[in-house]
Amino acid sequence: MPSSSRAPRSKIQHRAATAVVATSPEAAAVHDLQNTLASIKLRLAVLAADPTCRWAQEENVAALLRLMDLALAQTTHLRQQVKGNGVREKRSRARE
Repeated sequence: MPSSSRAPRSKIQHRAATAVVATSPEAAAVHDLQNTLASIKLRLAVLAADPTCRWAQEENVAALLRLMDLALAQTTHLRQQVKGNGVREKRSRARE
């Protein structure tokens, strides 16, 4: 059986992760988008550090890195809005 580099989750960790997704699919989607964008940004940084790529595509890679920064900032703002809406929604349900 191949060994996994990932440590097994405890039942508590699994329940906590499930609870977050169950209560806010929007927050989970924003989180996944942020992870994807951050991954792309890391790969672009590798290209930017490569002398050959930098010589041939410096302007394009720099532009893509700027776009990644903007996209990550927007998803951070979106995440805060989703989180804020969840809090307001829970409070309004409690009043009903």
